[in-house]
Amino acid sequence: MKTFLGVLAIFAAFLLPSQAASIPCSGLLSDINAAGGCGDPSGVLFSSFGISGANGINVTSGQLAALTNVAASIAQSGNSVNIVFTSNPASNWILTANQQLSFNLQYKVTTTAGNVASLSAALSGNATGAGSDQVIKAVCPIAFTNGICDATMIGVIGLTLSAPSGGPVSLGNLSTFWVNENVQISGVAGSATLDSVTNSFVIPEPGTLVSLGLGLIAVGLARRKK
Repeated sequence: MKTFLGVLAIFAAFLLPSQAASIPCSGLLSDINAAGGCGDPSGVLFSSFGISGANGINVTSGQLAALTNVAASIAQSGNSVNIVFTSNPASNWILTANQQLSFNLQYKVTTTAGNVASLSAALSGNATGAGSDQVIKAVCPIAFTNGICDATMIGVIGLTLSAPSGGPVSLGNLSTFWVNENVQISGVAGSATLDSVTNSFVIPEPGTLVSLGLGLIAVGLARRKK
């Protein structure tokens, strides 16, 4: 009987995400950090947001990326959890001739129900003349230091306006990892607008977890009969 109850406990752990992973994710990164992170009922939690290396040419100090002017929102679609980053106000990421912005955005991803299988990404924006948008995403098993992964990199995705989507990159069913977004917006001899950056994390489908749980219960029952 103890074995059977133990298997049920494991099954429940797979299906019931923690309370922390149910925190709504929508708002400025500074507010999300203050709340301890943001997540969704699937059990994926985003936390420890940080910005480093914020630089600009011919822009105001208020346009430089900071936790107080970059926002995030989360939505689940099928077996994917999507986190979308935008500027608040949006005008910060609208550059004209000879203006440039760059920064690193880092955050931690943790799962409480299943693991993350892969990452895909996309950017939305436009440019004229020689303007450009570029986002390079890197995944590391430990926290980044000023945009640098001091361990073996898990994967990298590069996005531009001519190639606005990329991935999937296999994450080997990790339960904890860090993502760094190197963002570069350049007006140069034209203009550039970055509307949003989206990351899609694929998690096990509920049916997969149910099958696994039922399998564990069957094993428990078989052992109980012995």
